[in-house]
Amino acid sequence: MRPSLFSKAFFLFLAPVLLLAAGCSGGKKKVDIDGTVNVDGKALPAGSITFTNNPEKAKDKISVTAEIEDGAYTAKGLVPGEYKVQVSVEQLRMKVAELPQKRQALQGVDAQIAKGVEMAGKMGKEFDAADLRAQVQTMKDEIKKLEALQKKLPPKLPEKYAKESDTPLKVTVPAGGGTVETVNVTAK
Repeated sequence: MRPSLFSKAFFLFLAPVLLLAAGCSGGKKKVDIDGTVNVDGKALPAGSITFTNNPEKAKDKISVTAEIEDGAYTAKGLVPGEYKVQVSVEQLRMKVAELPQKRQALQGVDAQIAKGVEMAGKMGKEFDAADLRAQVQTMKDEIKKLEALQKKLPPKLPEKYAKESDTPLKVTVPAGGGTVETVNVTAK
């Protein structure tokens, strides 16, 4: 039996492409890690942690960011090897700084609902505020989250921990993933 035109095309063109693509990953599978971040010996309440490999030692630059909550994080999709580590609380601090504007916006929406109900009543009509009430609830939930974050707002960290070029922090990601050493930073 003669090979079909499709099987010839596959072996001549597609098979080498697939083999080449499979080889581009360097044979290392991606793993997940978890760990903890401490600031001055205590769990960092919230923030973010970024792992960036050394592109001089690896084929491709990899950068993975994970959220820190109560000192713990899980980072997914890292190739085993050595990584620079950045720790930041600035995005969190910026979110919390928006709290006064969010509260003011909520008051504005509440006032609009009350005014709409009043005007509709004067016209003898019903005011359907279901969509606005859903927006209000979403805003209230967001404000509650921000207030909870505000209560556990971590101290401002030195900039060196947030900059890839300046960070002294390093972690080695093991071939099997899992728990890695604790990342320790200082507030000063």
